[in-house]
Amino acid sequence: MQDIKLMLINMGTTYFLVDQETLMYKRNGNISISGLTPEMFESATDPILECSNLYKVISSTINKWKEMCDNSIIKAFIFSASNILDDYERSIYAVSNESLLSLVDRLSLITPRLQLLANICCIKTRDCIVIPDHVPCGIKLLNTIYGYLLERRFSNDLFLKMLLYIFESCCLAYFKLLSNWVLKGVLNNEETGMFIQVKPDIEDEDTSSRRNWDRFIINENIEVPIFLNKYKNDILNCGKTINFFKKFNDLNVFLPNLICCFDAVDTQKAYEQFSTYFKYDPDLRAINCVKRMSNCYLYESIVGPNYSKDNTDSHHNKNEIITNVIDHKIYLDSENYELFQMPDWTSVDNIYDFNKPYGFFSDYNDSLKYNGNCFDVINMIDYIPHSILIPARIQKSVCDKKILDMYFVQENLMVHLYYLSQCFFLMNWAFSSKLCTTLFDGIVTNRQQPSNIFNPVKLKSIVDDAIQDSFPRYELHNLTLEMTFIPGLNGIIDISDIECIELNYTPEWPMNMILSNKILLKYRRIFLFANKLEFVSWSLSKAREILNVYKNDTGLQFRKINLFKHWMNQFVSSIQQYYKQVVISTCWSELNENFENVKNYDDLFACHKQYMHTMLKRCLMVVGLKDKLILLNKIYIEILAYYQALVSGQFYLKNSERLHSEFISMEQSFFRFLKLREMFYASVLKTVQTHGNHHAVQLESLITILGPLNNNFT
Repeated sequence: MQDIKLMLINMGTTYFLVDQETLMYKRNGNISISGLTPEMFESATDPILECSNLYKVISSTINKWKEMCDNSIIKAFIFSASNILDDYERSIYAVSNESLLSLVDRLSLITPRLQLLANICCIKTRDCIVIPDHVPCGIKLLNTIYGYLLERRFSNDLFLKMLLYIFESCCLAYFKLLSNWVLKGVLNNEETGMFIQVKPDIEDEDTSSRRNWDRFIINENIEVPIFLNKYKNDILNCGKTINFFKKFNDLNVFLPNLICCFDAVDTQKAYEQFSTYFKYDPDLRAINCVKRMSNCYLYESIVGPNYSKDNTDSHHNKNEIITNVIDHKIYLDSENYELFQMPDWTSVDNIYDFNKPYGFFSDYNDSLKYNGNCFDVINMIDYIPHSILIPARIQKSVCDKKILDMYFVQENLMVHLYYLSQCFFLMNWAFSSKLCTTLFDGIVTNRQQPSNIFNPVKLKSIVDDAIQDSFPRYELHNLTLEMTFIPGLNGIIDISDIECIELNYTPEWPMNMILSNKILLKYRRIFLFANKLEFVSWSLSKAREILNVYKNDTGLQFRKINLFKHWMNQFVSSIQQYYKQVVISTCWSELNENFENVKNYDDLFACHKQYMHTMLKRCLMVVGLKDKLILLNKIYIEILAYYQALVSGQFYLKNSERLHSEFISMEQSFFRFLKLREMFYASVLKTVQTHGNHHAVQLESLITILGPLNNNFT
């Protein structure tokens, strides 16, 4: 019996042989036991040899993996499997030496569990011992264990305790890997099994821009534990938030130990523990203070709204500090086991306890208990992801609040955006008047020498002077006027004269995370819309100055020229009213309302992005409304043609009547203007009347402001 026990734990044998080819234990053919026939002896020793060979190949495989592996999940598996094998050895030595049949009976319980352990390791045990050459992928191994758990999901299954012990060890190792990302915002692409990666085309200079936020992606080619698959985006966004937060503020990176959540009791403990460690301090002071988080939606969504809130609240006293944290050691680099120390078998029961790695080979009569209830594997599947999601979401929630504080309080985001709207949208009268008047006058007076106005020095001085007149405290304004192309300026005054000019802005960190390049492009497009409108309005004001010189004249032709200007000015004023009231004012109010509901940086960026998109849509600068923008542009061209004819010709008296040398050109431009205005109105009205059209709401206001169409010119 002593020799058999040594063989069962692979410590050598006297009475049996090791086959040199198969490396398996076998009978030597020279042993007989009094009272047993050869057939009975063979029948008794078959299960002993099977168990001995299983243990030998499993322990040899585990020892080989120890030398080859640096994967944390595999290390956790090795640690848990080693503890299970230790318990196997204790179980063997706990059997009395006097009874061979008692040992064989005991092995009938032990061998199937060793076989399951061998199956998890993908070990083939038939005919010969073959140790796998390659260490399996950690995620694949975790999913394999998960699959066996589903097969053995009944609480009275004899395999369940062993599977849970291995699964919990591997899960904690994987969660530890994920915690570097979801709790610290640190991503190591060298780490095997990490499904979040950095886009390879991101340059170093992009790490402090909006591209930095989008550079983290999910690599769909990397396997993810099945139970976490649907939470991949949550995990991605948690890490992105922490990574972003660390760029403008120090983050307390001390992390409490993770726990494996198997039921609602565990999630409660996890929430209490992590909501204490990860705290929200709106003043960004007292880093180590304990402050209860104001929002408990996370805990309630996991545990359920019917859970006693009085019981929950008692654990969140703001002066309470968790000081007693159990350290779950996942694996050891050099294990030192007391192989033959017997546990107190009276304490081995059907209660699952991660800290008692023995009793895996006992024959339980009752269901496996956990937190006082029968263990429910299906229920466990729903709770396991929250082992990492609870601390991740709490940490993200804290950082989300601090990020919003940073933008709205420290960086005065609303003041910053209001300043940009005043400049880009030409809503500040002093700024737009100075900027546009200087620019437009320069374009008109330097038509033969465009370089006098279209040069970086001149354009910079125009912006600097406009800022100084309207925003004197914004000396370092980061605004520039730039040319997209150089116009000829040799022909007539045209809308293209200012289409070459755009206003640019270079935001600094962290404002560049809100004002991305794509968002700033939208700002430039709105500036172009506003600048064109200002140019046309400016030309009509110049026309009024010219006509005022002859305001006492009452000739028919002069009266018509004034009416041309009046009709055109009325249309332009309507567009200006629509732009200021519906586009600028309404959109700004909507932005303020939406900002009140933002909960994180993503919401903040999305609200501002939607704000700019709505402005573009109301300025007819989106697909589906481009035909109206083209018509509006053609109307502007005819107004400028009218002004060009007015300034290029001259008034003269004939038969006491004031006439103009370019009257025919002005009249032709005006009638084209009327036709285009009618087409524009009809196009907008058709869009408004189209049932279910998503642009109708915005354009109804434009129809109202334009008023009823009247083309009866008298």
